[in-house]
Amino acid sequence: MYKYLQNRFRKNLIITPITKKDAQTKFYLVKDPTSGETFEFGEEEYFLCQAMNGTSTPSQILSAFKSRFELSMNEEEFNQFSEQIARFGLLESLNEQAILNPEISKKNRYGRHKIKKKILVPNVK
Repeated sequence: MYKYLQNRFRKNLIITPITKKDAQTKFYLVKDPTSGETFEFGEEEYFLCQAMNGTSTPSQILSAFKSRFELSMNEEEFNQFSEQIARFGLLESLNEQAILNPEISKKNRYGRHKIKKKILVPNVK
């Protein structure tokens, strides 16, 4: 789960923005270079992940989310979303040692295959 001043969305992820032909729909492919897994994020989910920068509190993130998308999300829903992001291994510690030496290999845990997972914001109103 995202924790203010303790972790953040990983900096080494490979982000590929995609705009569909209708030019209205934008999504992001997020590839984990360690495991080879690829995740698909909608614009709202990617915004939340980018906001998990370690220096923003959950309430600041939710306020910015509401301003940007005119959608409401409570802190419990945000925590559920951030727990999912953490389970996928997409958060990193702000601990200097972990950033300088990212030896947390997910290869044994996930294998080397490419997986595409769709991430959804729960119950956004």
